[in-house]
Amino acid sequence: MEKRKTENTKIFSLILACVCVLIFAFSGLSVEAADEERVSIAFDDSRVTYSEGHWNNYEDRQMYSNTVGSTVTVKFNGTGIAVIGGIAKNGPIAEVNIDDGAVVEDVDFFSASGTGSAGTVYEKRGLEDGEHTMVLTFTDRYNPEYGGGFAHMQIAIFGFEELHY
Repeated sequence: MEKRKTENTKIFSLILACVCVLIFAFSGLSVEAADEERVSIAFDDSRVTYSEGHWNNYEDRQMYSNTVGSTVTVKFNGTGIAVIGGIAKNGPIAEVNIDDGAVVEDVDFFSASGTGSAGTVYEKRGLEDGEHTMVLTFTDRYNPEYGGGFAHMQIAIFGFEELHY
């Protein structure tokens, strides 16, 4: 009986040690996340400019456009940027250009189950800490899963987030 208690105690101690190691190993992840600061930039902030196309303000919550070539420019500080946009079945592919071509990437506003609700459609990290300019352009491209054709495409911007880490 005593031998069994000793074995159970050893097993319990081993399990407890493993749990402690896992907690210690993953505690660094939460510390890193806590060090990141996200600063909201509203869709109608003075650092945000809408041009080259027809943009509409919807219920003072977002700006949207149905016009190819429409652009939105945002000036921001930090080490990254996030775009908060409408994720929808009729969401187009937009092009992001940061700092005059230093970064050029596509952003897909499409979601098969999307209802146009706000979500992070793009996030760029790893920029040099400082001032940056991002231009997002509504293109005539769309996700192949969207079967409605280009005529019904719409891009919606709810805002942005500056990333500091």
